[in-house]
Amino acid sequence: MARRVTVPNNEGKCLDAVLRVVERREGSARRNISFPENDGHSAPVELTCDIGGRLFAVEHTRIESFSKQISDEVKFGNLTKPIVGDLQGCLPTTAQFDLIIQIGALDRVKNHQVPAVRKSLSAWIRSTARRLSESRAEWLCTEHPKGVPFEVTLACKRNSPSLFGRIGARRWAPAENNQERLRAMRRALDEKLPKLQMWKDNGATSVLVLEDWDAALSNTQTIVWGVRTALPSYNNPPDEIYCVDTSGTTLGGTLWIVSVVKRNSEFPPYSQAGILEETEFEASNLFDIT
Repeated sequence: MARRVTVPNNEGKCLDAVLRVVERREGSARRNISFPENDGHSAPVELTCDIGGRLFAVEHTRIESFSKQISDEVKFGNLTKPIVGDLQGCLPTTAQFDLIIQIGALDRVKNHQVPAVRKSLSAWIRSTARRLSESRAEWLCTEHPKGVPFEVTLACKRNSPSLFGRIGARRWAPAENNQERLRAMRRALDEKLPKLQMWKDNGATSVLVLEDWDAALSNTQTIVWGVRTALPSYNNPPDEIYCVDTSGTTLGGTLWIVSVVKRNSEFPPYSQAGILEETEFEASNLFDIT
């Protein structure tokens, strides 16, 4: 039986990374840490602490690139990871292959249907990969395979000989996904800003931590775009906003990057290199403080 895919909980380590950035700026270590969410507080942010004589209230959320992305990611992994594993070494060794599935397609597949869909999709990949590898004119095939309740694409690439015979799986989003991305950002702000404002009204510095874990459809720039587009319509903005890019470990790397998105009333400008103020952390050196 294929092992079910889960999305890692990075909340505690993301909070630790951001607090390290604040500690470095303030020249002081965190003290008096509490966890209002666990304590049943009326404004249940994840964490509060004192740094440099100031009270900080910190809330984390994972930003989705589209509605129900986290559940879609789990469904996608549960379907495709066993396929990718089973087909390594079984495909033509004259090319590399990518299986491409549109976001949301797996909403049409019930849990009990997954094994049958996986079997049908594997068979289609085998036959299609063989055909594409033998053709010099055709490198892409988009079809609705028998037994698969959605359209899929198989791409054939010949530019990386070290990867020949291997297959990866990825998703694609239609052009209108920017609006879906903006709706997802607004959902996050709707949920998180009121509780941060309650702490801000009582003298705390409010901090929103946005986690970008999506290596396929998102990056820090899209997160910043979403914040700068959505936030002006809110009358309760947090004092500070950070983006923690955890997609490096999603791709098998080790680095997380913390970017300053907003500080007080200012959106820090991009540097001449086109990047925000960033701090890198080895993920393994961070602590799950929640």
